[in-house]
Amino acid sequence: MKIHQLIFLFALVVLAIHLGLVINQYTSMGYVTTATLVSFITLLGLLIFFQRYYANK
Repeated sequence: MKIHQLIFLFALVVLAIHLGLVINQYTSMGYVTTATLVSFITLLGLLIFFQRYYANK
């Protein structure tokens, strides 16, 4: 694996953990914020973008 791919994967893991903590915090209070949804959608978008970007190379 290339270094930038490792950095990207590490960033994804950190974001996923952070996202999980945020979801846990808000679901225990009975709701999920828009910020959490936006973060999740952005994360998915980045993942799809990088998969397509590296598939074309």
